[in-house]
Formats: sequence, structure tokens, C-alpha cells
Amino acid sequence: MGYAEMLMDDAVQAGREQITVDLRHILDASRNLHHLILSLLDPAAVHRAAGSLDLTEYRRTLRHDLRTPINAIKGYGEMLREDAADGGEDTLVADLDKMLAEAALLLDKIDGLVTFSGNDAAQPEAPVDIAAKTTAPTGAVERLLKALRPIAANESDLAAVQPSRILVVDDNASNRDLLSRRLQRQGHTVLQAADGTIALAIVEEEAIDLVLLDLMMPGISGYDVLTSLKNNPQFREIPVIMISALSELDSIVRCIEAGADDYLAKPFDPTLLRARVGSSLEKKHLRDRERAMVEALRLEKERSEQLLLNILPRGYRHANE
Repeated sequence: MGYAEMLMDDAVQAGREQITVDLRHILDASRNLHHLILSLLDPAAVHRAAGSLDLTEYRRTLRHDLRTPINAIKGYGEMLREDAADGGEDTLVADLDKMLAEAALLLDKIDGLVTFSGNDAAQPEAPVDIAAKTTAPTGAVERLLKALRPIAANESDLAAVQPSRILVVDDNASNRDLLSRRLQRQGHTVLQAADGTIALAIVEEEAIDLVLLDLMMPGISGYDVLTSLKNNPQFREIPVIMISALSELDSIVRCIEAGADDYLAKPFDPTLLRARVGSSLEKKHLRDRERAMVEALRLEKERSEQLLLNILPRGYRHANE
């Protein structure tokens, strides 16, 4: 909050409206996070949590709520840093680096806090054998491993694809804005939906090439939206990338089993986002071209057969009929 306030003062004095707008997003998210943390330190809130019947769900929701504002802080901060670096503003870059480092440190502390609340902080983290810990079909496990793999050194460069129409679905306005601006910088047209009902309505009305879908949403969850799309023959070929602050293996497995094409954790890495979006779109457009080619060949075959019938002698045609 301190870094954002100082940068805000400088931006206002310099009359830099766009920087001021983004810093306002960062400052609002920082204050929301601060308020949430203070509320968690309230003894009454701790007592209510201790009396919860489902502590696993409580910790899951807590992690989501704490990480969401950090996603906004990191997202807007990283975009500001990129612009400042391109403009040669070394002082601004240095200040943003400090703020982003603090956000990363707090993110680590939050993950540790939530883990500790589950009384498993002392358990050593052993390597996870994903194939052994899930009963998912082999194909689903392979897709899961692919979704969790680290990005290759040149993958983001290879993922440049034609501009496409992408639907971003998230109940958090800052998350929608950040994703949309990242995708628009890559030349894509972005549509937004604040919940699952709106998302399904947009897919019904608009031609969509890719859906970026938040997992935890009120009402219709991201998982329910995913299964609805994949169970509909009209929409099941639209690739879906799940984006969520949740990092639990079971949540990822469920989405992959249900047909998700990829998975990204929030706060998302811009390079990883570009690579995974590009990869999913490339496969989608390749399938579209293949279908278009098959349809063109079918029409050409029909035209050729009709032309042949038109030029054959009448008697020959009658005899064949």
C-alpha cells in the first residue's frame, strides 16, 4: 500500500492519467486485502471458522479470497512495469519491482498461513505421483500433466496465432479487466462475463474461439459451465482454459476429466498465459481448417458429379437411372 500511494502521488502530480487509473486498482486491491486480513484476526471470526463443519472448504475459500486481490496487484503492477521498461523509466521500474517483490512475498506467506490452518504445515512435501493419486483415465492424466508442465523456453514465441474471439469469465472485475487487457495486447477481441449464466448466454449468441473460465464463482460454478459446454455437441469443440486461485490437485483433475483443455493458476504468469492461449487457439483453428477443407472437398465432389451427369448423353443417363 505504501509503494502504491507514493507512486500515485507522483503520477497525479505528473498528470499521467492511465498510470493513475492502474495504480488506483492496485491501491484498492491492497486496501481490500488489508481489510480482509484484519477481519481474519478478529477473535470472533476465528471462533466461527473453528466451528465450521467443513474446514477443507473453509481453507479453500480463504485461499481464494486472499489471493484474489494479490492477483490484481501483481497483474496491474506487471503491466505498468512493462510499459515503464519500454519507456526507459528506470526509477518507476525500480519502485514497481519493490512492490511486486512484496506482493510475491505476501503470496507465499498466505499459502503458508492457509496450509498451517489445516494442521499439516509440518508434513514434508513429497513429490506428487499424479498418475498414482487419481483414477482418471489415461488420456485425462496425460492432459493434466501437460497442463501442469512448466513453459518451454520458446513456447510463448511459437504461440503467435491469428487474432481470435475470446470469452473471459470471472466474477471479479479486476481479474476480467487484467485478462482482457493482456489478450487485447496480443490482438484478440475479448468478451467478458461476470458469471456462468451470462457466459452460457454469450456462447449461444456469439462465435467464440476460446473460453478462459474461473473455477470458483457464485451461482453456476466454472466447473458447471465447463460441463455444460462439453456436453453440448454444438459447443464442445470450443477450447476451455480453467483459471483459478485454487492449486489443489483434485480441482485440476476434475476439470481435465470434464474436458478442460488447459489450466492456469492465479496470479497468472503473462508469458505462460500467452503460451497456453496460443497453443489452444492454434489447435482450434487447425480443426476449423480441417473441417472447412473436408466440406470444400465434399462440395467439389457433388459439383463434379452433377457436371458429369449434365454432359452425358440423355440415353446413357436414362439407362443408368
